[in-house]
Amino acid sequence: MKKLFLFLFFTPTILLAQSLDVLFIGNSYTYANNMPQMVSELALSFGDTLNFESSTPGGATFNTHSTNINTLNKISQKPWDYVVLQAQSQEPSFSPNQVANDVFPYAQIIIDSIESNSTCTEPIFFMTWGRKYGDQQNCQFYPPICTYLGMQQRLRQSYLDMTFNHNATCSPVGICWKESIAQDSTLNLFSSDNSHPSIYGSYLAACTFYSTIFKKTSVGSDYIPNGIDTSTAIFLQTIASNTILDSLGVWNIFNADFNSMIVGDSVIFDNTSSNYENVFWDFGDGYSSTIGSPNHTYSNTGNYDVTLVVTTNNGCLSDTLTTTLTIAPFVSLCDSVVLIYNYMDTTTTPNLIYFDVQVSGFGPSVGYPGFVLLNNLGDTIAYENFNTAGNVFTLMSNAIETRFLDIIQTFNLPFDGFIHLVDGWFAGNPNTECIYPFYITGTTSIEEESINKELLKVIDMLARESKEIKNQPLFYIYDDGTVDKKMIIE
Repeated sequence: MKKLFLFLFFTPTILLAQSLDVLFIGNSYTYANNMPQMVSELALSFGDTLNFESSTPGGATFNTHSTNINTLNKISQKPWDYVVLQAQSQEPSFSPNQVANDVFPYAQIIIDSIESNSTCTEPIFFMTWGRKYGDQQNCQFYPPICTYLGMQQRLRQSYLDMTFNHNATCSPVGICWKESIAQDSTLNLFSSDNSHPSIYGSYLAACTFYSTIFKKTSVGSDYIPNGIDTSTAIFLQTIASNTILDSLGVWNIFNADFNSMIVGDSVIFDNTSSNYENVFWDFGDGYSSTIGSPNHTYSNTGNYDVTLVVTTNNGCLSDTLTTTLTIAPFVSLCDSVVLIYNYMDTTTTPNLIYFDVQVSGFGPSVGYPGFVLLNNLGDTIAYENFNTAGNVFTLMSNAIETRFLDIIQTFNLPFDGFIHLVDGWFAGNPNTECIYPFYITGTTSIEEESINKELLKVIDMLARESKEIKNQPLFYIYDDGTVDKKMIIE
């Protein structure tokens, strides 16, 4: 059976206003230009609320924060929705071994403190940016960070390692900076020290955090800090929104999403959600599943609202995606062929049945096809003869072709039976591809081909003498010199 494959892709859109509590832990990269306040203002411009606190002492490392009383007190202050973690600007770019010794253990301590306070809190690692000319201070010790791009690449690797190791979220501010610089290197995201952010750099960071936390675009926000013109603001908003929303899974941002492939009455679901712990599927027909990427077969055609619910952080966070799937009646390629009876010629030996074959498109995928007429008992009444057939190679696409059958068995009119479209009929490897009802009106008896000749022998395709065998083409040799090719279909 030929099947039609249909791929459907869906991306969730969240439009409801949200109110969230966020703690920012970091240093001057975070507090420069009051970046957390920028995120709050962006949220407010869209009707959302972001309440925040900060612990951002200058030059602080994760080691510093792991024992900092102010930081630890703020972590335990309330059950935060999100806690943002920004490491010292250079440390995560060092060699993997050094990062594993000097950064990762203290990130673990802070994560443990967050989870001890509330298992519902989602940590967000603040991926920072490489310095404008690389880390010249430590370049001699670790050459990969001698350039901006080299330093940025190491920051990306380290922050994503921490993100996935802790089932956390990453806010890829550094990647947004990289994209902004690639598109417009004249827009200076750095302050005069070529390390800290300018107003543009902080605004880009804020737009990145807004899309990371709320999973919404910042494009169109009317909050634009003093010193930034509207066109530049839109440019920065677009960079941040595209980087986040086009790649939620890359940054491990908690999100429900799936693709599906419809095959007849069955659907193959591909769960593409990110940073989740548990799933629940509602197929819209009374059935459900908790399998990650299930398959499901529908009993009836129609429209079904399929809902995927994913949860994380012990069920504290949930995200839902609902979309409508249409299960349509299966349309066989056999339906692209229509057979129309024309007439019978009873003046010839054997008698012939003429009919039109009308094909829409390319029709079924068959090679060397032939047609065979059977009655309701399954007896072969007539078939296309290799010796006289006009077309033994294929069905003519987008055309109407007249073909005829040799009558080999007596039958009465009216006649009600079936014509089989047999793939490989003229190639010796027959296989019925399609079956069509066939009706002939009338009130007379149609005789089989003349018996005024005697059958001498039957041979197979290799000229070996044979008995009549069903479903195999054979040659019938008569005393009048004629040879017929026949096959009895069962």
